Amino acid sequence: MTGTRPEPAATVLAVIALMAPGNTGAAPQPVPPESLRGEDRLREDLGFDSVRLIELTVALEDAFGLPPFPSERLAGVLRVRDVVDLISDAPEGPS
Repeated sequence: MTGTRPEPAATVLAVIALMAPGNTGAAPQPVPPESLRGEDRLREDLGFDSVRLIELTVALEDAFGLPPFPSERLAGVLRVRDVVDLISDAPEGPS
């Protein structure tokens, strides 16, 4: 990796905050990215369900120009820090 991709953590947190289930519906309740902690669990703490997790994955792949992640790679992604690590460790997508 050449290091040309910017530090992804802030963008990942912004996408997670935007996609958090409390941020949907007629009266969105935004989740401030700065309130997210690495140990926050996507399902239990932030309320993501399986469909919303797929949407989050696609949004992150699009945001970073990444190819689709294999399902076995996503199986261990349970917390906010796991998402940040997943994106940080991903090979760069096409430019």
